[in-house]
Amino acid sequence: MKPIFKLLKLFVGAVFTLLADQSCAVTYYVSVSGSDSAAGTSTSTPWQTLAKVNSQTFANGDKILFKRGDVFFGQLRIKNTGVTVSAYGTGSNPVISGLEKITTTWTVNSGNIWETTFAAGKPAIMNNLIAEDIKLPVSRFPNQSVNHGYLNMESHVGLTQFTDDDLPATPDWTGADVVIRSERWRMVRTTVSSHSGHTITIPSNASIQHLRDGYGYFFVNDIKAIDAEGEWAYKNSTGKVYLYSSTDPNTQNIYFPRIDTLLTVRNSSNVVIKNLDIRYSNKLSVFVSNCPNSLLDSLNIAVAGGDGVNYANCAIGTFSNCTVNDVNNTGVYAATNNSQFLVKNNSITNIGNEAFGKSKTFIGLDIDCPNSEVSDNYVAKTGYCAILCAGLNNLVKHNLVDSACLSLEDNGGIYTNYQNGANSGEIIEENIVLNTIGERLGAPELFSIANGIYVDNLSTGVTVRNNTVAFVNGMGLYANFNNTGNQFYNNTSFSSGVSEMDLHKPNSPPGYIVRENILVTTDTSANHNVFNSDHNEDFTYADMGTFTSNYIINPFNNKTVIASYKANGFKKNNIRYTPYEWEAAAPQINGTVAAPIKYDKLVNRNDVIKFYYNKTTSVQTITLPTGRFIDVKNQAYCGSLILQPFTSVVLFRVDTSICGSLPSCGNPIGMHTDSISGRTAKLKWNVVPGAINYDVRYKAEADTGWKYAHNLQDTTIKLLNLLPETYYQSQVRASCYGVEGAWQNFAVFKSDTSRSDHVFINVAYDNCSPSTAFATVQSDTDNQWTLQNSGGLGTVDRDFMRSSSATENCPVITLVVNNQLDSCGTYDIFFYYTSPASQPWKTQAKLSTQSAYTLYDRTTPGTVLIPDSLGNLDRLYRCKIGTVQHVTGFAVDIDDYNAGSSTSRSMFDGVGYQKVAGIDPLAPDSLEATSISASSIAMKWRDLATDETGYVVERRLGISEFSIVATLAAGVTTYTDTLSTTGEYIYRVYAIRNGCNSAYSNQLAVNNNP
Repeated sequence: MKPIFKLLKLFVGAVFTLLADQSCAVTYYVSVSGSDSAAGTSTSTPWQTLAKVNSQTFANGDKILFKRGDVFFGQLRIKNTGVTVSAYGTGSNPVISGLEKITTTWTVNSGNIWETTFAAGKPAIMNNLIAEDIKLPVSRFPNQSVNHGYLNMESHVGLTQFTDDDLPATPDWTGADVVIRSERWRMVRTTVSSHSGHTITIPSNASIQHLRDGYGYFFVNDIKAIDAEGEWAYKNSTGKVYLYSSTDPNTQNIYFPRIDTLLTVRNSSNVVIKNLDIRYSNKLSVFVSNCPNSLLDSLNIAVAGGDGVNYANCAIGTFSNCTVNDVNNTGVYAATNNSQFLVKNNSITNIGNEAFGKSKTFIGLDIDCPNSEVSDNYVAKTGYCAILCAGLNNLVKHNLVDSACLSLEDNGGIYTNYQNGANSGEIIEENIVLNTIGERLGAPELFSIANGIYVDNLSTGVTVRNNTVAFVNGMGLYANFNNTGNQFYNNTSFSSGVSEMDLHKPNSPPGYIVRENILVTTDTSANHNVFNSDHNEDFTYADMGTFTSNYIINPFNNKTVIASYKANGFKKNNIRYTPYEWEAAAPQINGTVAAPIKYDKLVNRNDVIKFYYNKTTSVQTITLPTGRFIDVKNQAYCGSLILQPFTSVVLFRVDTSICGSLPSCGNPIGMHTDSISGRTAKLKWNVVPGAINYDVRYKAEADTGWKYAHNLQDTTIKLLNLLPETYYQSQVRASCYGVEGAWQNFAVFKSDTSRSDHVFINVAYDNCSPSTAFATVQSDTDNQWTLQNSGGLGTVDRDFMRSSSATENCPVITLVVNNQLDSCGTYDIFFYYTSPASQPWKTQAKLSTQSAYTLYDRTTPGTVLIPDSLGNLDRLYRCKIGTVQHVTGFAVDIDDYNAGSSTSRSMFDGVGYQKVAGIDPLAPDSLEATSISASSIAMKWRDLATDETGYVVERRLGISEFSIVATLAAGVTTYTDTLSTTGEYIYRVYAIRNGCNSAYSNQLAVNNNP
């Protein structure tokens, strides 16, 4: 059951319980023209003040109605179960206000800066100042027009001192408030302890975990920062308010928020509050605590000095049809101690004030409670993320998000992470996220991490589907440090600044399901990556998951995918691919689609690429400019299009022709295999008139699924990463405007032979002996090897073994590799070691079966310089150490070597192997039945081997185990099995040669029951 239905069921049940106990309910009226001594039970005898309301005890079902058009000063406290608070009369909503007028006299301090002092009752903190209903800006230096309001530090000492070479010694900022950007995602407000020359000292602050050179800071709430109309500062030690005004403020109405929290609802249930305006809190507008079954509806919350709404320890709450505007910190916050919330149909805007820098705040909707729904909200102009939702089984749906991350970075329009609340089962669907900005002058990193939809730390089991993301400065769809079970499918990500989708550095093998996403860039630069999977070098493609039928669209450049991964023990970093090259890289990637049309980089992108979205709840018809267009699926559009609610489409102009019927599309001819070499094959065909592009698909004959090269702009393709000595089927078709031709067959071809890949085994304590040869703490004189971590420099992987051979003599160690080789194969064995050109580093090694050591350094014959895990090509070497046959493992002995220099070292990274030959024959295929009767089954297969000594036929009946039923001579490709029992039989065949077996053929299932 979806969260919304659970909530409605629970809420309706609560309402019926409430109605059953309302037989004696009373309605109370409150008006500023009333009297607290009146009965309050009619519109003619209303109460007057909030104090009167707060002093009463109300019964279940009672109503408290405030008169429309009236303004009530103070705090409203609801503490009784079953109470409804609303409005009566006509006109605008009644207002609960925290404003108090400043009545003391303003005098000139200097120039246009005025000051006044509270005579009594000075506020401890003043978070806003209001002039004639206009919120004034707190003073800031520098102003936002200069470097986006930031100064930048050049250096720092610890966490309490930093230096800015451009900061003058005067004015002295001692005692001023300073806001420090300590992280991309964090700014912290503190006080300047001292200012000396270019250096600022601040007190220790737990929220400041780092000071970062180059990052920004600014001064606030100080008279020295006042230099623009309306800027103000408050000094609580003196009770003085300073204001920049070109006119006499004594002629104006100047207010400050006296009340910290305007509305509290505590320790009650079934409370309904609606049709109120709640304005000008000094800290928090609405606080709801320990109140199950609460409903806040049709409230207008504005100008909060801290948060707009805060929930604590509440279950089954609804926040709907409200507006929250202009709050200094977070719009609506429901922590993990709440549950079953519905946040629906609200407008949340202008959230976050940098001058009140507070760690990880400025969030529009922060809903961290389980079994909750956030839907149909408009959230715009937030300092940090627009919607943060983290909780079990939550739903985030049909929200429109615009302009998030205006003040901070490293977040998104919609964000979830497991640390805010266990988020398994969360669904983020059918949202539109636009224009995530990211503030980078205060955090000057190389690129933005202001993302569209962001699935972050340790997220597990989150589904992101059917969303639209566009015009974000970071990544459109971003996953970082995730665990397992996360899915991304049917999303559209358009025109992002860094990449349209990025899967970054999982915490554990993530097993992503990524399918049918439309990822489109309009960036013409050659280094833009539509799909980014770098920093994943600790994981294989199998670890990463499955990637099916994704549209990776770059109409200007071919190389638009970047990936890092682990294969055969090697870390392969930042490999750039075309969409087809990525498709061919691993069996887990299938059906990848490239751009349907290519454009010149000088073309007007806005003319040829069109993006439309429907942010409404009704079907929309959109008029198109002149010309014929297609989408990524080659669907034709001309004249107009229809968009369903919360959907989008990206169109590509084919030409400027007028609309007409779809053309016919011919079929390719002249298909042939041009060349076959190793694991590649080149296919060619003739041009089809009117074709926009071509699709090719291919598969090994024994396979059921195809590999694809979609939207080829040429009439040739080089197939990559083919299996050796394997028969392949391949087909091609043409795509014309809005229609595809039929698939046409190439002749079956057989791939060439190919050497296997290198396989690397990293050195480790558990694969080396004896244990007495190692120490866990590095010493240059203890005569023991030490396993160290170089962070990747000079290694295939991070770990390497080291001896300070100039000052110690370590014992011989043996690295053992067990049960990794095929006993039917021949393998070259390799030694991996480090020998930089500037250092005399040498190591001795041999196979344990060899009698003499070889000395390995950069000059050893046959050595090959290879990239280390950071991509450096200057110190890591691989050299063949020997060959083994007909074994399942091997061992290598390693000894250190003193090269006669004080800098002599012996350092090695591991060993490896490469299969160079095998005596196992090729497997048969195309196993099929030729006749079936109750007493026999005849079958045949294709002989692919050239050197087999025979074939073996295996059979099983039903779910029993396979058993051998026949051993046949070489070259035999038929067999008839005589049966005594009817049922479903499964057959398979393999070739044999000198004790080595091929792989199995395809399985044949036959039922001989007539």
